[in-house]
Parts: sequence; C-alpha cells; structure tokens
Amino acid sequence: MYYVVMSADEYIQKHLQINEALQNISAYAMVLVMAYLLAQHRNEAINKVKVTAKKDFLTGLLNRKGLEEQYLFQAYRCNRYLKDLSLVLVDIDELKDINDRFGLDTGDQILIMVSQFLKQQLRPADSLARMGNGEFCLLLPDTSQAEAETIALKLIQEIKQWQLELENGKQISVTVSIGLTLVEYQNFSLDYIKADSALLRAKNWGKDQIAIS
Repeated sequence: MYYVVMSADEYIQKHLQINEALQNISAYAMVLVMAYLLAQHRNEAINKVKVTAKKDFLTGLLNRKGLEEQYLFQAYRCNRYLKDLSLVLVDIDELKDINDRFGLDTGDQILIMVSQFLKQQLRPADSLARMGNGEFCLLLPDTSQAEAETIALKLIQEIKQWQLELENGKQISVTVSIGLTLVEYQNFSLDYIKADSALLRAKNWGKDQIAIS
C-alpha cells in the first residue's frame, strides 16, 4: 500500500508538472504571437505613413516627393537606352479667382475633375503628380518633344470643353496652360525649372496654350 500511495503521489506530481509546463509553453506562445502581431501592425503603419507621404491628400495622385522617385528611375533608364523623356506641367488657369468667387469647395471639385481626366490619359509607364495649387506634372517616358506637344494639345482641347455645374445651376468652364520640356539632366529641379519657365511664358501669352522649353 505504501508503494502504491507513493507511486500515485509521484504520478500526480509529474502530471501537475506537465500541466504547468504546458501552461508555460502556452503563455510563451501567446507572447510570441502578440509580439508578431504588434510587429506586423507596426510595419503596416510605417508602410501606410510612407505611402501617404508620397501622395496628395486631395486627389490621391503622387506629390512632388513621390514623383521625384519616378523621375530618377525614368531619367536613368532613358539616358541608358538613349530614349526621350518628356516632362509636362499642366496648370489650371485662374484657379485662385475661381476659389475667391465660388469658394474652395468648387476649386477642389475642379482639381479633382482635372486630376481624374489626366489620370485617364496615362499610359502604363507614365507618372502623374499634383505639384501644388492647380499645377500637375506628367512624366512621359519614350516620348519625344513633338509627341509630348501632341499630347498636350489634346489635353488643352478636351479640358476647355468641360463645364462644372454648381448647385445653383451656374456652369463654370476651365482652361489650362502647359509648359513642356525634354529631360536633359538627372536632376529633377533643373528639368522642372525649364518646364516651369515654359509654363510662365504660356501664362504670359494669354493662357490656354502651350509653350516649349
């Protein structure tokens, strides 16, 4: 009886030890799972911040930072394979006047309308960004100056045919001015300055037209 009791007690102790070990393993496993989930959540949050930092909050297009990354890739590629790369600036004429007369909401509607139209014109390799206010930038790989001018002319002609109808029934038409240039440097700021100078000339000439650097 003594040995039977001792054996039973030893069995119970071992059983308790096994249960305790299993509980510890479960606790450790839970900690590892929680740590993994937290790490995943952190990585997802970081990726979302990175994506958001490269996007325009209103239109969802790339912002300047996001476009510069595409520019570096395409400028290097086109330079290596001796292909043309065109940079096109599209600016909505009199957007400030529209905001002053009809309100910022109307101006935002026009920005979204123009951005959606430009996005529809993109080829798979093209890039589009909102640079600020009413200015957009198109990056067109494998596109000569003459081809870029044809694309720009189509944009101007189609946009001027639109009309935005307000709640009071009033209709607003918009036009755009465009400055374009061939990319010569692997430096975004230098090529942007050339296109921006052309855009200023288009504005000074009376708007609703194209100027080439």
